[in-house]
Amino acid sequence: MEKKWIFLIILAIVVGGGYYLHSQGEIGKPTADVKSVKVNEITFNTAELTVRIIAHNPNPLGVTLNKVNYNVYFLQNGNPKFLGDGVRTKDIHVRADGDTTFTVPFEANNSDAIRALGEFARDEGEVRIKVNGSIFVDLKITNLEVPFSKIKPVSI
Repeated sequence: MEKKWIFLIILAIVVGGGYYLHSQGEIGKPTADVKSVKVNEITFNTAELTVRIIAHNPNPLGVTLNKVNYNVYFLQNGNPKFLGDGVRTKDIHVRADGDTTFTVPFEANNSDAIRALGEFARDEGEVRIKVNGSIFVDLKITNLEVPFSKIKPVSI
């Protein structure tokens, strides 16, 4: 009998919470975008970049990102040249009804691509960096993957 009451209370909380969220408006899917890419240092063996990502949460409750995956390319004559990839697994809290900006460091060790990047930057003065990735919203029982992709010009 006691288990039945506990189940009914939990059910009422879930239904009430869902109704509250629905009454506040449509529950929206968070989005992500690359705000900027900064080149920190380029040597013959490595390229260090900082990628600034902005996550937008249109919902009345904050969310937590539990993972960010990303691939970084530079565009040489319009063709993407792979520099490397990265993963951030430290939790990021995204505030309700707003934007949260965070950075992900990136270090490329692909010497052929770095050499081509340096030569291209020397000739052109500016490089276009492409970042593809996904943020993962923690929904407790599963994750919601939200992809993003952006090309940003970077001066070197």
